[in-house]
Amino acid sequence: MDWVLFCLDDMTRRDTVVGMSMQVVLELEGELDDDALRRGFEALAGPYPELWARVRRAWHMAPYWSPRRVPAAALAPTVHRVGGDREVRAILERTANAPFPARDQHIAAHVIHAAGKSTLAVIFDHRMFDARGAESFLREIEQHFRRPTATPPADRSRPEHLDRWAEKFAAGRQVNAALFKLFDGLKPRTLPDRGRGPRRRFGFREVLFDARETEEILARIEDRAGLFMTMPYSLAIVFQVLHAVFESRGVTGDDYVVPVMTDTRGPRGQGKELLFNHFSFLLFRESAATVADLPRLVESLKEQMYEQVKTKLTVNLAEASLLGRILPTPVLSRVARTVLRRGLASFCFSFLGETNQVPVSFLGAEVKRSYHMPTVPFPPGLGVFFRQSRSCLSAQLTFAEGVLTEAEADRVVADIEGKLRR
Repeated sequence: MDWVLFCLDDMTRRDTVVGMSMQVVLELEGELDDDALRRGFEALAGPYPELWARVRRAWHMAPYWSPRRVPAAALAPTVHRVGGDREVRAILERTANAPFPARDQHIAAHVIHAAGKSTLAVIFDHRMFDARGAESFLREIEQHFRRPTATPPADRSRPEHLDRWAEKFAAGRQVNAALFKLFDGLKPRTLPDRGRGPRRRFGFREVLFDARETEEILARIEDRAGLFMTMPYSLAIVFQVLHAVFESRGVTGDDYVVPVMTDTRGPRGQGKELLFNHFSFLLFRESAATVADLPRLVESLKEQMYEQVKTKLTVNLAEASLLGRILPTPVLSRVARTVLRRGLASFCFSFLGETNQVPVSFLGAEVKRSYHMPTVPFPPGLGVFFRQSRSCLSAQLTFAEGVLTEAEADRVVADIEGKLRR
């Protein structure tokens, strides 16, 4: 799905300061050793040369990453020293909205020291890293710190996918059939874009739960929705919360359409497949008239999820997307923008299930908590992303300027937290 991310990145950069990226934040007890972090990045620049690379096309037009020579000290972290939490938060908002300094750069780190503690913020280019891959990269740095031996070159051998054309076209037909069913009679609902110019920034809000709170929340979800139904129940909660915002704006239309990013790795793939993107999408449609009824909404989402798993939508979508790699990203981006501006995505959602890739301690400092600050495709410029790491649940709201106001964003995260706690 990497080329899909290239398309979304190009599309998003046309309206925002940055494209598709994610900032992974580690809040640490004690001060982080800045020099140890620099050595960790330099140690992994060899086995992962794509950290400084640009895309080229082979003679048969298949795209590939072409590593470039890393400038001296280019991967060294930027160090900030501030007085308190408010200043830390301001820096995190600023770094999450900062483009990479160089075209070939795909990772950047900031260390913020405040009151004897440190916050590490590492920005990953989403065209190269997905969420689990980003966490696994930090784990690799920690492992190198504990055992500073030469890291073997990563296995990045992947097929060029210039074969099995009949299967790819068959997958495309299956995807078209699913989309036709999804969009039949659709009257989409999207938030009106109030606009903040062509270089708007993203805003972020987090809801973080500790292990005890997470255990209580998951027990309630299992009792109400069933075993392993955390994703559809969480999505139902977000539907209800954002529905209130849509209603307050007087939005017309009858139907919500939500793309849901899902990780396609099996349990054995976690922590091993570090580079590139291993995800696909489920697509959900809900009538605004039924969103208020939570049990009914959860059952509807469960039924849609079962149906799409049964018909292998995620597999077919990933397979069919390979057909688009031959096209330049500006062409794909223009098509995607045309489709999405017709209102075919109300907001974005993902649920990253339990992952233990973030280390318990990082470079000698205890990790107090961690969370992600991802950007979101624009349009729609609005997304909610759930994550469970080391038995702690979190929810992240990302919104582009002009899509939500600051007051609306505060109310959204407060309502999500309140509904999960009840």
